[in-house]
Amino acid sequence: MVFAVAAALHAPECKSQSAVQHVVSPGRIVKVNLLQKEEGVEVAWITDSIHERTVYEIQRSANGIHFTTIGRVASSFANNAGYSYFDNEPPDANNVYYRLRKCNSSNECSYSPLKSIKINRQKPLKAYPVIPGNNIRVTYNALNAADVLMLVYNTYGNDIHRENREIAPGINDFTITLENLPRGYYVLKMVGGGINESVSFVK
Repeated sequence: MVFAVAAALHAPECKSQSAVQHVVSPGRIVKVNLLQKEEGVEVAWITDSIHERTVYEIQRSANGIHFTTIGRVASSFANNAGYSYFDNEPPDANNVYYRLRKCNSSNECSYSPLKSIKINRQKPLKAYPVIPGNNIRVTYNALNAADVLMLVYNTYGNDIHRENREIAPGINDFTITLENLPRGYYVLKMVGGGINESVSFVK
C-alpha cells in the first residue's frame, strides 16, 4: 500500500486536453476585419503568439455555404501578429463571405468565425450637365484623399479636356467648365491615387 502511494507521487503529471490542444494549435486567430475599398475587399486579421510555422488560407463564398481558397499567407513569429490579404476580384453578389483556415506544421487545421461584408456596387462618380451653360457638375464619394486627373473624352476617344483636382474623403461636389462643348455623348474619367473611375454623360 505504501509502495502504491509512493509510485503515484512520482508519476509524471498528465496534461489536460485543453493544454495539449494549445501546444499543437498555436497562432489562434483572435480578430478578423473586412474593409471594402474601391478595388476590392481587404481581409485583415490578428493572431496571438506564434510558436511554429502556420499557414493561413483565405477562403471566400458568395452564399456562405460553398467556399473556395483564394490566397495563402505564411505566419511570422511575432506576438500579436497582424496580417492582411487583398481580394481584388470579389464575386458579383450583394454579400460576400470570408473565413480563414489555419494549418500548422503538423497539418492540424481550424477555421476562424465566418465574416461577411455588404458590397456597395453603386458607382461613386457621377456627372450632370448644367443647362444652360458649359458646366458639368461632378460628384464623387471618395474613401481616401487623393490627387486625381479629370479627363473628358468625346465619341471618337479623344480627350478634349483635362484638369487636376484634390479629392477629400467623403462626398466631393465640384464643377468642370467645358468651353464651346457641342451637343453629344461624352465620357468623364477620374484617375490617380488608386482611383480609376469613369461615367458617361450627354450634353
